[in-house]
Amino acid sequence: MRPGLLDRDTLLRQAHLLITSDKFDHQANARANALMTLAQQLNGGHAFDDPELRSFSDALRAARPAVPWQPPVESVKAQDRLRQMKQTRDLGETSLPGGYLVPQAFRDLLQAAMAAYNRIFDEDVCWRFETDTGATMQLPAIDDTSSAAVQVGEGVQTVVIDPTAEQVTLPAAVAWRSGMVNWSFELNQDSKFPATEMLGLAFGIRFARGIGPTFTSALLAAAKLGATAAGDPNKTGATGANSIGYPDLLALRTSINPAYRAAAKVWWLMNDSTLSALDTLTDKNGRPILHPLRDENGNRLLLDFPVGLCPSMPSIGAGATPVLFGATGYFVVRDVSSGTRVQVITERYAEYGQVAFQGYKRMNGALLCASGADSPVKFLQNAA
Repeated sequence: MRPGLLDRDTLLRQAHLLITSDKFDHQANARANALMTLAQQLNGGHAFDDPELRSFSDALRAARPAVPWQPPVESVKAQDRLRQMKQTRDLGETSLPGGYLVPQAFRDLLQAAMAAYNRIFDEDVCWRFETDTGATMQLPAIDDTSSAAVQVGEGVQTVVIDPTAEQVTLPAAVAWRSGMVNWSFELNQDSKFPATEMLGLAFGIRFARGIGPTFTSALLAAAKLGATAAGDPNKTGATGANSIGYPDLLALRTSINPAYRAAAKVWWLMNDSTLSALDTLTDKNGRPILHPLRDENGNRLLLDFPVGLCPSMPSIGAGATPVLFGATGYFVVRDVSSGTRVQVITERYAEYGQVAFQGYKRMNGALLCASGADSPVKFLQNAA
């Protein structure tokens, strides 16, 4: 086979299509497993080779809910996890009946699936961090975009210039449940069945669908109005209530302070239907105004900044807020490591020959913006 015809990403995409197919069976499982094995050989290693993840996968296949999974004690990671579990007990929290505290590698799988479905969870877009507990915490919000150095003469006293600062309260993290995922006993016990990969994908997408709208609401509520849409000036019948024009995008971009536009994480956030509508913008001669350029990481660019697809963003419509833009790194996402669990349910569906799995997760987020300061993220609103 000629070089370049076979690569790891292509193989993993093909395996993903098989795993997520409605007709997933033992034959499709065997093909997907073969593709992932080949991808592993091409890459010289695989993320799923993590010994803790293998141990966790074995515990899930055993389907013994009364015996929580414990990582190998000789692992440094395992010792850290055991300390975290002890801290959790000391704080008065109890394990879920039949619940498994998951290893870091499985949380990484969940995070990757969530970020792929909704970019608001992507660490390239937001500021994501993990905590051992989900207790209320205070985070600093500082705005120094209007301060500037001053020239002074010799022996002149320094002028004090205080930035706008205050504390933003991050409430106690909300608990989420994925709902049950059912598999047959035979499929679950198959040593070749990628149990952790399948659960990571299924739970990740479900959590993203459920948690995403609350994150979007929190972001829109804290952000400020950047521009009101006037509509597509080159389309007959288009108004600011039913369309977005190129000048509207320019107005939103310009509304963000240049200091925030120079931040490390600056993104557009919108859903796929909004991006599709923007791609139909043409000039008076019918030529496309926007061109599908991409950055070095494959992200779609719009007015020189990357676009993150966010299915939980509103679509274009009267009074809607379909586009966000700005320094999205000021949106913090708190993930409670001790709140990510998997529960195995063996008896409820026993008469069907099935075992069920349910995921638990605790997350919340907030925009770090002082109440009297210019917002690092703003939204475009359709006319009413």
